[in-house]
Amino acid sequence: ARSPRLSPDGNRVAYLTPGGYNGVDGTPAVINTDGTNNTALSSLTLSPGIAWSPDGAYLLGRNSDYGTGTGLRLIRISDRATVMLRFHGSNGSYEDYFQPDWR
Repeated sequence: ARSPRLSPDGNRVAYLTPGGYNGVDGTPAVINTDGTNNTALSSLTLSPGIAWSPDGAYLLGRNSDYGTGTGLRLIRISDRATVMLRFHGSNGSYEDYFQPDWR
């Protein structure tokens, strides 16, 4: 597992399963700290450095799926819905963010 992050309540761990085209990225998953309920959140590829929302309802990571462009990917844990967040830079291109944090 890569990039493990303990949930705000301390009951779950989010991590990336190895995969992706560059050898360091992975697909997001969540597991209870007692080892139960190991759940893949999507087949999306994220870069290392994921973050929990303060309420533990979402994960945030840098999208690194080939062909979909860079941006932040927000994943709702309850139903695995995802949204891509992109931010325009001053030169009109998209900004690229690594290791996002909610703070």
